Amino acid sequence: MLQKLGFQPSLADKSPANRILADEDTKALVQLTLELLLITQINYHHFFQALQQQFCPQWREDFTLVFADLSVLTAGWQAQGSVSDLANALTSWKRIYHKLLCQQPVSEMVAIARRLKQHNLGTTFSQSAIAAIWQSIEQADDWRPFFNAIADSKKSL
Repeated sequence: MLQKLGFQPSLADKSPANRILADEDTKALVQLTLELLLITQINYHHFFQALQQQFCPQWREDFTLVFADLSVLTAGWQAQGSVSDLANALTSWKRIYHKLLCQQPVSEMVAIARRLKQHNLGTTFSQSAIAAIWQSIEQADDWRPFFNAIADSKKSL
């Protein structure tokens, strides 16, 4: 999950470009990410897609810039709690994400943006698209739609 959040999963690397993130902070980020997904009921892939699209190095300067566009989190919101629950969860998540960004050298922001693009697809497949792909495989052993869909999703990287 750390790569989907833009961070290096190998925390043993002590080079300046990959400073060690505190274990407690990475655990807190993963836990808060899961809580935020639960509270907002946002689609898992939509959350990470929005993170990838909205990320900018300036998030390191001010935690209020993190996820400044909340439309992805509030569109069609069917929360498992109150609006204050959402606000509290989001603020906690933004603070820990900002803290982890600040633990990285400024030069690492480019690598974080690259990892976000690499590990979070720019496109997601609808249920009907998946069904059509599967039907071609199941009925005619035709894998071309599957490989085409994968190739198209890679173009967005």
